[in-house]
Amino acid sequence: MRAFARFTFVLLLTVAIFTAYVTWQRTVAAEKRELSHLSGILAQGFQNQMAKQDVILQLLGESVSLVEGAPQQQVPAFFQRMRSHHRSALGYAMISVNGELLGSSLPEFEFDPESQPALDIQNPTAQLAIDTKTFQIGRPQLSSTIDDWVTPLYSPLFDQERNVSALMVAMLVIDTENTAWSQMRIEDNVEIVLVRNDGYLNYMYPEPATRERYDRIYRTQASDALRNLLRAESGWTSYDRPYTVQGGFRKHYLWIEPMSEYNMTAVAMKDRRFVIHAWLQTLTLPTLVWLLAVFALLFGYRRAKRLIDVADEDLQKLNTELSESLKQYNSLTQLLPVGVYQGVIHADGQREVIYLNERAREILRVPETVALRDVFSFIEAQVHPSDRYEYIHSSMKAARTQQPFRWKGRILHANEVRWVELQSVPQLKEEEGVVWNGVIIDATDSKRAEEQINQLAFYDALTQLPNRRLLHERIQQLMKQMQTKPQYAAILCFDIDNFKTLNDSLGHSAGDTLLKTLAERLQNSVREQDFVARIAGDEFIVVLSRLSEHASAAANQTRALASELIREFEKPVALGTELYRLTTSVGITLFDNDERPVELLLQQVDQAMYQAKAAGRNTHIFFDEKIQALLQSRLELVRDLHRAIENKEFALHYQLIIDANHQVHGVEGLVRWQHPERGMVSPSEFIPLAEETGDIIVLGERILNHACEQLVSWHQDPARAHWTMAVNLSVRQLRSPNFVERALQVIDASGVDPEYLILEITESMLLTETEDAIEKMKQLRARGVKFALDDFGTGYSSLSYLNQLPLDKLKIDQSFVQSLYNDEGPRTLTRTIISLGDSLGLELVAEGVETKGQMDLLAAQGCHYFQGYWINRPVPADQLSGIISRLSAEYFG
Repeated sequence: MRAFARFTFVLLLTVAIFTAYVTWQRTVAAEKRELSHLSGILAQGFQNQMAKQDVILQLLGESVSLVEGAPQQQVPAFFQRMRSHHRSALGYAMISVNGELLGSSLPEFEFDPESQPALDIQNPTAQLAIDTKTFQIGRPQLSSTIDDWVTPLYSPLFDQERNVSALMVAMLVIDTENTAWSQMRIEDNVEIVLVRNDGYLNYMYPEPATRERYDRIYRTQASDALRNLLRAESGWTSYDRPYTVQGGFRKHYLWIEPMSEYNMTAVAMKDRRFVIHAWLQTLTLPTLVWLLAVFALLFGYRRAKRLIDVADEDLQKLNTELSESLKQYNSLTQLLPVGVYQGVIHADGQREVIYLNERAREILRVPETVALRDVFSFIEAQVHPSDRYEYIHSSMKAARTQQPFRWKGRILHANEVRWVELQSVPQLKEEEGVVWNGVIIDATDSKRAEEQINQLAFYDALTQLPNRRLLHERIQQLMKQMQTKPQYAAILCFDIDNFKTLNDSLGHSAGDTLLKTLAERLQNSVREQDFVARIAGDEFIVVLSRLSEHASAAANQTRALASELIREFEKPVALGTELYRLTTSVGITLFDNDERPVELLLQQVDQAMYQAKAAGRNTHIFFDEKIQALLQSRLELVRDLHRAIENKEFALHYQLIIDANHQVHGVEGLVRWQHPERGMVSPSEFIPLAEETGDIIVLGERILNHACEQLVSWHQDPARAHWTMAVNLSVRQLRSPNFVERALQVIDASGVDPEYLILEITESMLLTETEDAIEKMKQLRARGVKFALDDFGTGYSSLSYLNQLPLDKLKIDQSFVQSLYNDEGPRTLTRTIISLGDSLGLELVAEGVETKGQMDLLAAQGCHYFQGYWINRPVPADQLSGIISRLSAEYFG
């Protein structure tokens, strides 16, 4: 009983101290709010008033400047009239930047002679307004007119170049009846002041009791302690305020509200003695309540003692009922196929399980000896090392975000591995933590079924090796790795020689044994980074990775590894009581990051394996090296083609087209590729590749653009102003949906006259989509572009469509030209073609002219123009002048 009395006394004393502390904090908080409110109103009201005065001064300045040349005596009258509308201002004035008084409604000797006159242009505040081009507030000055302190305001006026041309000056009576703070109810023990950054006051409330103290305050800077505090602090603070008359210091609470744009600070302050007085008044009622509580507790103690005994009996009864309910709940949850648990995560991060049914213990293999508080630690220790990071990460994330938790992974118990799934949701938030309700699912059987399905889908049932599907995935993964690190890899296809004969004679059981034995040998013989697969009855695939980045070295590595694997094949295999020696045929293909599809690689290695069979079996052969070399060269050329287009490695060479008098009619632009390593690449090599890859569209557009620009350049020379330019079109260019639009854009951009541009097509381009091709030709023909039919006479449908095509020229194929002297047949054909062209009104051009005799014969038959090596080989544009000079010399002698 005595112990309870001591405890009660300590408790009541603690309550009293706590109450006093809380009350003091509330009192201080109330003072903070009051002082913050007062300084905020003062600051906001002052800022609003200054902004208003700035606008008024600007408007007055603009009003004066609107009446240009007005008599100077009218300005003071105007300012005086404005004074009646703005009672807070004593008067207005305008001074120029040179110090000239342009007008004023202020008395000439208005202010205290001790201060620098406000209308003096040398006044520091006036100079600051001119230098910063901003509104400025000066130090208060004593006005003799109203016998009160007023504040000068300066607002700069600007000319058209934004230079200060004059200053508007106003004398503001700060504490007028229409200011925001004049309406405030301020306690007698609260002071509010406006302090300038130089330490002088601009306003103070309550006003000093005597005029002498009033004047002294406005002429004297604030104490160093207050100025330092205003520079360093804002908001709530306190300082020891010195008293000059009485002497000594008194602590005051302050709320500081800086107004940086006006170089000023609004301050509300209160003597701490009044705060303490308010606090003691607030404590009166709590003290009475505390005393009543003491008596009430003493009275209640005796009564509580009697009630405790009754409560003990009731509590024992409730515990018995709760135990029975828990047993019943456990029996119900045991019928569920999942485990049920409830845990709590306390505010300090500690976790503990508060309920775990028997099914959950069974799934997690938690012994009965493990207490509930240790279950979390037990589970974490049982999580498989490979899954532990994910489990901890997921659980911590769920606890942090209070989102539902779900994790599926493995737990280890002795040598047993089980798959479990944990799911829980936060249900109840309490002050001491968050309660989580969850279930535990035994996923071992479903996981094993999933693994069996995966095994059937990706592995060979007999040998347990990867099947064709998994082989594809593995090779694709290897290719992705090879994109970042240059290296070669190899695929080897092993096919057992004469396996069918052995399988038919010994039976399928012996054949299966043989396959499993060989699969095991291969699996044990490859390196760690290699893998083995079975893709057909007696075909095994071995993929070798991380070979040399050089093809020859990689091939040598592959041969060595293949020889080792073949030796494993040749070891005797016991089938029943007999030993059998086997041989194998092996096909090999190398690959790097050359973008060949996996199926193509498997086809190549399969082809190489059949070549090994055809070569007599029991050997290994690489995929035909000639074919491989050609394919590799082609792939490299495709890559180089992409790069060449980007690097603009292509150029145009020109072949002259002349008439029988050796006069130049025009040129044909022929694309040439100067490869940085291979040298000059033949168009017969790269043009078909560009057609196949689609690069011909970009390349053809650049060729056309370059040809047009060159023709424009030649046409600047009167001697070449009649030249035409022939450019070959490709099938894919002509079939491109926007071919016409792109071609016209090139023509318009280059400024070439389309009448001199000739696009050459071949008969083979018209075998399909003929109508579309003719329509595109007609659209370009409408703009003046001409068309020539190249290699005429070698196609299959030229005669049937010749009359429909919008053609201007026929070009006789060089095969006819070069056979003119060998047989009468070619001469007859050329005469027929020339006659046909004449009947259709087309000009004839003979290609491939290599001798003067060929040219003379064709000219005699009526051919109009000629081109070929006898005239000139295709050369760059700057070499044509010499060739033209040679032709003239030969003809005119």
